[in-house]
Amino acid sequence: MLDNKFTEQMQGWLSEQSENRSLAEGAELLLRLNRNRWMYQQILRTRNFSKLEYELKKHLAIRLDGLTLQEVAEMEQRVVPAAKESLECDVPVISTDAENPAPQFAGKRADHDELTADIQALYKKNGEIYFKLKQTFETLKQMLDAQPCDRYEYLKVLDDLDKQYRANWEEYDHFIPEAAPVASEKEVTADEVAVQAAAVSADPKKLQAARKYLSENAPKLAALIEAQDEDKAEKLRAKMQERISTLQAAGQTFAPAFQATLVELGLIIE
Repeated sequence: MLDNKFTEQMQGWLSEQSENRSLAEGAELLLRLNRNRWMYQQILRTRNFSKLEYELKKHLAIRLDGLTLQEVAEMEQRVVPAAKESLECDVPVISTDAENPAPQFAGKRADHDELTADIQALYKKNGEIYFKLKQTFETLKQMLDAQPCDRYEYLKVLDDLDKQYRANWEEYDHFIPEAAPVASEKEVTADEVAVQAAAVSADPKKLQAARKYLSENAPKLAALIEAQDEDKAEKLRAKMQERISTLQAAGQTFAPAFQATLVELGLIIE
């Protein structure tokens, strides 16, 4: 549990005018935080106010976010693997060629051009986020020997980027466009009629519910498979397969990473 009084003492020292600051008092505060007596002695010996201020500000930022150093270490155990998974599942750049100079990103829906502008923008935005996410991830890899307080700034950025990245994919993948009317001015093929009819008749709420069901139950099915409870796993798999059929009949598709997950769980996606 954080000592709020101690946090206030840190704020008080940092808010003092430079000429009024006590080096010994500030160094004692830092010693209580990092237990680094060598740094403590060096700061006192060299009267290094700049180093002392930098270190205290670094620790204060963590405390003002309501975290202890132990909680920062625990945060790292959660954030880094999650970001690594995002980077491995949705590698964005597929190819760049003379005919299509713009980078192509993984996860593009077959009906992308029919989506609203704001939903299309999520796809492009995630291409940009991916590179920032990877850059921050690689920076942290170069800081393996650094203390949690030194890595915290980058962990926060990594966490925020990964959450936005995942939220954008969730919204993009699950967006259901309004059904288009069946064309009347030209003859259409039987397949086109079937697709259009399915799109018109599909209930957006039911499609959304089907996607939600799959998202929520994929981890449950994985757990049943791991527990070797094949009876329950098969029953849940059958219910999930029904949702997949409903979505595919309406012309819906899945993000590549999620589709791969479903296939690994034994589900059939045509």
